[in-house]
Amino acid sequence: MVGGQKGTRLRAEWGCGEGAAGSPWPSADTEKLFEAALAAHRRGQLTAADYDYQSDESYQYDANGNRVTANGSTYTTGTNNRLLSDGTYRYLYDAEGNRTHRFIDANANGQLDAGDTDITQYTWDHRNRLTKVSHRPSYGAAVDWVVRYWYDFQNRMVRKLADLNGDGDYEQKQNLAYDGNQVVMDFRWTGSGLVQTGDLEWRYLWGPAVDQILAEENVDNGADETVQWTLTDHLNTVRDIAKYDSGSDMTTVVNHLIYDAFGKVTPESHPAIDSLFLFTARPFDSDTQLQNNLNRWYEASVGRWLSEDPIGFAGGDGNLYRYVGNSPVSRRDPIGENGQGYNPNLGKPFEPPGRKPDFYLCWRKIQNSGDCCIDFFIGIINAIFSAHCYIQAGGVDEAGHPLPGTQGWGIAGGGPGTLPSKEMAFRPDGCKKLVKSNGILSYGPAAGKVALSVSDDDIRACIAQTPMRKPYSSIGYNCCAWAYDAVHGCGLQIEA
Repeated sequence: MVGGQKGTRLRAEWGCGEGAAGSPWPSADTEKLFEAALAAHRRGQLTAADYDYQSDESYQYDANGNRVTANGSTYTTGTNNRLLSDGTYRYLYDAEGNRTHRFIDANANGQLDAGDTDITQYTWDHRNRLTKVSHRPSYGAAVDWVVRYWYDFQNRMVRKLADLNGDGDYEQKQNLAYDGNQVVMDFRWTGSGLVQTGDLEWRYLWGPAVDQILAEENVDNGADETVQWTLTDHLNTVRDIAKYDSGSDMTTVVNHLIYDAFGKVTPESHPAIDSLFLFTARPFDSDTQLQNNLNRWYEASVGRWLSEDPIGFAGGDGNLYRYVGNSPVSRRDPIGENGQGYNPNLGKPFEPPGRKPDFYLCWRKIQNSGDCCIDFFIGIINAIFSAHCYIQAGGVDEAGHPLPGTQGWGIAGGGPGTLPSKEMAFRPDGCKKLVKSNGILSYGPAAGKVALSVSDDDIRACIAQTPMRKPYSSIGYNCCAWAYDAVHGCGLQIEA
């Protein structure tokens, strides 16, 4: 549920790539891996949200996952997936893809010049970290507010200064102290001088999960004062803030927050109730309307990052600005480096020891001359990167040795009708977990049955009996194309 009051409802609709009867998989006669990859990337993008307590939402995307329209506004995207216009504001970038300006382009010439208004400027350091946000009401006018940020060597934002009237004095100051990547102490003060012990204003209590905020304690000169409890959803988004009243011996909700699907607060019952953590329990700066996800800043109003993924395509998304694959109601990205949300194995070696037998779509760098194809995922963004794709059932231990019962299937050549050979099971370079769907099995003893109703052995038999459809070609119908035929034909899909 995206959010709202008790008794309200939401229906989320999801877009699918080319495929049969609503399947998120490309059709069986798709020949180009690039086209199939785009179809897979479109799978799972939020296209509509239906509420009965706030305005409905609708989104359309281009082939790279950039917004074309959003809630009636037209979006324009330029090279390298950089947002140029959201229908209201024009955006500019530096050579490294960091947003540098947002403004209303009065003459619609795409340049920041005379007549332009509502100008926000973004400044970055040599590590592509946002260090300053400033605003001018119009071109040539003086700055009317500015916010500055400082970071430690781990990219954790540790200090903020705010001049909210443009007089050159930073009247609001904030220092953050961390335990790991979680803020545990929040110092705030005004005036000159450095932070003092007595400037501690908030302490934060966290659960064992990532960004699992439990409570915020407001303190005065270091002494206990008031505790407010943060009530969160499946993404750790703060939906309600509750406080205990010792006089009445009751705990009541003092602020109820409602969000749109991409995390923008729409209404809240008592905005004066302060909380540092809102959408997905990441620090939110109400002065700049930006959210800090450790390694990047996120802007909910446009549903994207201000800068490219610092780990590049290793984050698993060919669009380095897209937020969690445009799937914001089921995924999150706590550190700003994982374009598909909270899948812990995405873009990393497959490694959890003792994993129960499951199905995976895996790839490894070419080891032998017979293993020759373009990795389905990475190939769309780096055609030079060669890898071998295959399907694996089961897992490996810490040493990379297969667990009992682990099997693998793949192809490295042949023609129509050729069945896959057994794959050597060892630690791959990456895997995507596969789960059963309502798709129909095409091969094996359970052919014609829905995957959700059959056993794992039936799925294994289906994969082992999935034939090649075309002659093998390293740049055409190859190991990755066969693997996706097997996934599609055996009722599997990538786990969201």
